[in-house]
Amino acid sequence: ILATIVVPQLQSCHTPARRSVCASNLSQIGKACFIYADQPANGRFPTLSTTDDPFADTNPMHALSLLYNGYIKDPRVFSCPSKQIAPALLQKLTPTVNGRLAPGGTYLTAASCSYGYDPGHKPDDAVAAIAAEKKGTGPNSYNHGTDLGQNVLIGSGTVEFRDTTKNLLGK
Repeated sequence: ILATIVVPQLQSCHTPARRSVCASNLSQIGKACFIYADQPANGRFPTLSTTDDPFADTNPMHALSLLYNGYIKDPRVFSCPSKQIAPALLQKLTPTVNGRLAPGGTYLTAASCSYGYDPGHKPDDAVAAIAAEKKGTGPNSYNHGTDLGQNVLIGSGTVEFRDTTKNLLGK
């Protein structure tokens, strides 16, 4: 009887901790984006776009892969602890070589990353959503509960847990 009372309570304690680790992962991604953009050859957060429009990136997840190894050493940063990516997928990631993707490598995909990414922003895009947990079938992520909200990395480098069904003022 005691186990039926205690176990659900213990599980509910893990949810805020996992949400915090997830926010920390997004914060690390944000810091890596700023360091990446600070390199003279870059000037923007990772993008693979070769056109004058940095938002025309055809593969945002591969662009996010530009952070792996040079800026983020641990591939588990790309996995939300509430809905973990299989370690085997993360271990297969190919590190970037001199800040470039190696031809034929294995890079982040929707299946191997818990987060969505909007490439091509500049560090001064302070209010833009740069990355966030991937959505469920509703407007929010299901990583931390059905449609409660999602962690969002803002261009200023902050991470906020937002219910995207509400406006920015929470109404």
